[in-house]
Amino acid sequence: MKKNTVRLYNVLFPLWFFFFYPTPLWLLILAGNFIIDFAVVYFGGKKLKAEDPKELCRQSIFKVWMIGFLSDFLGAGLIFLMFIGVSWLDQFVRVPIDIGRGFWCILFSIPGLLFSGWLIYRLNKRFSFNGTELNRAQIRRLSFWLAVFTAPYLMVLPTYW
Repeated sequence: MKKNTVRLYNVLFPLWFFFFYPTPLWLLILAGNFIIDFAVVYFGGKKLKAEDPKELCRQSIFKVWMIGFLSDFLGAGLIFLMFIGVSWLDQFVRVPIDIGRGFWCILFSIPGLLFSGWLIYRLNKRFSFNGTELNRAQIRRLSFWLAVFTAPYLMVLPTYW
């Protein structure tokens, strides 16, 4: 007898990505990011005196969550491009730094962190709160709070000292 199976696919974060580094930690990361995004939108809506913060979350949380992942990946991509640039430069001129260690890791990660935060602000301001009760000033403020509180600060931590 053939069982019915349901497969869920996501365009922005495909399931095959989990096979690059399969671990149950990914499920925790997904849930943790969702909880943090939900909390910022909900409590931000309360602070901005939205009529119904739960409805605000219902209307926008999926967009906010996906924009957060997209922004984090693009910020990590910037760090990767910087790493490629330093590696390429190292072929011609000896670069006396190890960008994976200590201070240099932090220094090279900051542009990725700032880029991710900027993208979180811009994309949420543009896409996440369309059709909600918030006015333009409230949208800017909530998008700023999302950028500050949900930026990928763990990018700055060195992988090893």
